[in-house]
Amino acid sequence: MEKTPFRIFVGIAFLGLSFACLSWSAWDWGRREVTQVTAESEFEKLVEDRAGKPAKRGPRKRVSGPVAKLEIARLGVSGIVEEGLDAKTLKNAIGMSLTSAQPGERGNVVLAAHRDTFFAGLRNAKKGDVVVLSTTDGKKHKYQISKTFVVDPSAHWVMNSSPKKKMLTLITCYPFRYVGSAPQRFIVQAEPVEDVRPKRPIRRG
Repeated sequence: MEKTPFRIFVGIAFLGLSFACLSWSAWDWGRREVTQVTAESEFEKLVEDRAGKPAKRGPRKRVSGPVAKLEIARLGVSGIVEEGLDAKTLKNAIGMSLTSAQPGERGNVVLAAHRDTFFAGLRNAKKGDVVVLSTTDGKKHKYQISKTFVVDPSAHWVMNSSPKKKMLTLITCYPFRYVGSAPQRFIVQAEPVEDVRPKRPIRRG
């Protein structure tokens, strides 16, 4: 049976739409990669400039540009961290809450990113995975994932800090494959490696 002109038109329109979507995705991916390469170069320069210099103390102000680099090797998660959780920041980087503790300080270091970009690999996060947070002073802060769970967007308590404890919290939207604005949040919490207590050997006999 021959195709009607309408069916041919619909087929062509569908192919055109598919091509447009693929082109936009490729452009967005390329733009983000270029932005990350530039940010990583800036991050490395900051590390080099600050090497051996004492950290500045005083009231915290928002820093523009990279403040750290996050890596979770097993999950293939990697990205430059910038301060802020606004849409512009999260479009190009992993965002750090302005109210969170700084890496290495006591309190809760809170980072967030989109589930389909920098934090896509978190879907496979497991207890024990190692997280490395490198800062511009040349230090590497290692954490170990202690738990993962899902909460509603109103659960702001996950960002709370304890002045006596160091921890890292990663936040992204959930479910990972949800189309549109996801209704929940996926939370990954980690503890500094030096704070993780080794298991005591089992005594036999």
